[in-house]
Formats: sequence, C-alpha cells, structure tokens
Amino acid sequence: GKTGEFLRYIEDEKNGEQIEGGIFALSWIDEDLFVTASADACLRVWSAKSSELIQKWSFSGTAVGNQQVGVVAANEGQIISLSLDGTLNFFQLGKESLIKTIKGHNKGITALAVNPLISGSYDGRIMDWSTSPETMSDEHSNLIAAIDNSEPPRYASVSWDDTLKVAGICKYKFKAQPKIASCAGKDGVMAIVTEQDVLLIVDSYKGEILQETQLSGPASAVGITADLVAVSLIQSKYFEVFNASDLSVSYSLSTPLRANASCISISPSKRYLAAGDVMGKILLYDLETR
Repeated sequence: GKTGEFLRYIEDEKNGEQIEGGIFALSWIDEDLFVTASADACLRVWSAKSSELIQKWSFSGTAVGNQQVGVVAANEGQIISLSLDGTLNFFQLGKESLIKTIKGHNKGITALAVNPLISGSYDGRIMDWSTSPETMSDEHSNLIAAIDNSEPPRYASVSWDDTLKVAGICKYKFKAQPKIASCAGKDGVMAIVTEQDVLLIVDSYKGEILQETQLSGPASAVGITADLVAVSLIQSKYFEVFNASDLSVSYSLSTPLRANASCISISPSKRYLAAGDVMGKILLYDLETR
C-alpha cells in the first residue's frame, strides 16, 4: 500500500475456483482476509497471504438481479452485499446460510406515502415498508407519480404507464399520460395533471373521474386537500387555486416563483401553501392574504 509494488495474483489453484463474472466490489475484513462481489452472483472470501478461497456464498438462479454489485465488511465478521435488484444481503463469516435480506429500490424514489410507509420509484417498483418483511411489487412499468395509502393495507398508485392501479388491478386507463399527481391525505382522492394539460380529480380506489378541467398551460406541480386544488403553471410560474368540488377557479396567487415548483402542500388549516421549487427553495404563501 506504500510502494505500489505488485506482489501476487490471488488465485486458488488448489481448489480450482473460477470467477465466472466481473468483480464489481471488494472489501477488506482484516489484514489478511477480503471479500469480493461479482457478476456471477457470488461472494467470495479470500486470504491475501495464502491466495486460498476461505468461504463462498452463491445466489441461486441466473436472474440478472442476483448479480452482486457491492459489498462491505462490517464489524464482527458481518458482511453486507448489494444485489443489482437493490436487495441488501446480510452474511456472517463462518456461517453458510444467508442471515437476512432487506429489499429496496435501485432507482430514484419518485412517490412517497406515510402511515403506512409506501414508496415508488422511477422504474415502477413499489415498496411497502410496513410489512415484515417489506414487500416489493413490480406492478407498474414506468415512473410512479403518486401513491394513496388512505385505505391500508390496500394502496392506489398512478404511473407514467398510463394506469391507476389498486393492489395490482387496473382501475383506470388514462387517455393521456399522467405527468404529475398528488393525494388528498386520507380522503381517497387524487389530483392528476396529464400531458395534455388536463386537471383530473379521481377517486383513488374506484378509478372514477370526479371532476376535470382544461388548464391554461402545462403545470409543474399539483397539490390537493378535500376543499382546494393548487396548480403551479410552468409558463407564468403563478399558482392557480381551484375549488375541489367543481374545479372552478377560486383565485391566483399574485407572487410568482423564480423557478418552477416541483411539489405543493396545503396545510390542514387550509391557510398556508408551501411550495418547493427545482432550485431547492421552499416558499410559503398565506392563502388568506394571498
């Protein structure tokens, strides 16, 4: 580690151990032992001094998601690896069996609902973190725009694959791609803006269109409560606030954003509107004084 001098190849010739895929990661366990993670879905513990294979864990099957792309040696012989599908795998040095796994996302999270905690990601995967073990679902084929968990254990999800699904069952097929969406707390209602700039109010679990209206232009964010719907318009950077009951325009907020909004939240008292923009700033509006 000081001179950079080449010492030896690590190769277990005695046992004929062959690595059948590229090595993605390596982590030292101590001064002698280190562990490798490779594309052949295997973890191997080697001795640097003897060049021998000390221990090996293999994942069954030929699924690409089983490729081991990351590994770290923790304290007291614990080894944690990362599968290509986003799963964390826990092993103990000296034990043959897998201790436990934690499933998760391997793409950016694009939708989140709490109590219970459910998340959706760019690739259409949904994780229910409230179950033991956590539950992974691949019922969508594109980005998750919003998740409504107001009727646990069921949840409703809207995706860029043009569907609204409940427990994997399609409840509504959109005529145009739903670009942005938001849920009204525990009311079981979503506000959705499509790529054709149509604002929809949808019953999350029945898939029924309750209200719809054509916006004056494309929107970057939408927020909804039981009474109000707020939309941030891209071109003007103004907010339009609608009555949720019939989508009549209630008023516009006179102070424009400096950058497009990426998220909107209306307070439970319906007095304040908070907006986060794409530059990382959060702005607070008083809906009474406007």
